[in-house]
Amino acid sequence: MMLNDFAFGTRTQAIKTINDSMTVRKEKFVSGRVQVKKANINKPVSRQMSVTGSARKVKSKKNGAFSGWEEQEYGKGPVRNRYQTMAARNNQEKKQVRPIVRLKPGRKVLKKSDYGMTGKHTAGQFLAAAKRKKENRLVRIGGVIFKRRRKEFEPVQILSKPKRTRRLKWMLMSRNRYFQKTNLDKLWYKYYTATLRPPPKR
Repeated sequence: MMLNDFAFGTRTQAIKTINDSMTVRKEKFVSGRVQVKKANINKPVSRQMSVTGSARKVKSKKNGAFSGWEEQEYGKGPVRNRYQTMAARNNQEKKQVRPIVRLKPGRKVLKKSDYGMTGKHTAGQFLAAAKRKKENRLVRIGGVIFKRRRKEFEPVQILSKPKRTRRLKWMLMSRNRYFQKTNLDKLWYKYYTATLRPPPKR
């Protein structure tokens, strides 16, 4: 069906656009989130429709939420309320976040009160006490979460919204690129000639 060819062709271009234009840390994730809903051939022609798009992920106990690159396509503000630092990625932009610094449900994040401290104690005093105990758990000071690495604590999570991303109409670009590159006459001929073939013999 031509509609499905259009949809899958646009999907291929969308995956390429995302990989080429954004910071991608796991290509399998991209191909898994850009999906196609095929047209239903049992419906009347006027109601047939193929859809290409990105699938959101709702926050769960195992996984965080994912917007489906909505911020880039529509220029919306970020939906996340925190973001990771480069230290959380071993100072390599395309690396995934280290599992040990992820804020998974049930993971303990220490505060001053866990060390018997009050608001009168400074952040430096808190970190010094954590160093003495060779603390290996996550430590929170204000809106920043730290993790000890070797002898020093480094910030790994910032508890505030990240900056608004650059708008990139990746879906619109991908659709346009597909139709610019595709020989529609050839595609039409492929499906038209199929209708002229005699039915198979029983």
